[in-house]
Amino acid sequence: MIDFIKAQFGVEASTLSYEEVVDYFSIVRVEGVSLEFKSFNGEKKLPDKIYQSICAMLNSAGGLIIWGSPKEVNATGTKECRGDLTPVSEKIKRRFDQVNK
Repeated sequence: MIDFIKAQFGVEASTLSYEEVVDYFSIVRVEGVSLEFKSFNGEKKLPDKIYQSICAMLNSAGGLIIWGSPKEVNATGTKECRGDLTPVSEKIKRRFDQVNK
């Protein structure tokens, strides 16, 4: 099994720090087949794009979704990220929780 966090950040998931994620985006990062960037725009529920990305990765070889990444820029057909993170500021309920109230 591929350790996608170690492949991108060079450390184990259990030791990855917020500062290392900030440093990671100090240079331009390009999305790929096993790497997906999702910025947070303040929505109170999970956007459908998150679910689509999760399903796509579950139905393939897997990958890493970085939610809270900097705003994506579509440059010449590739999605690139660099700059300030857009962290999730509060707990967001899962779709299952919203449906079964």
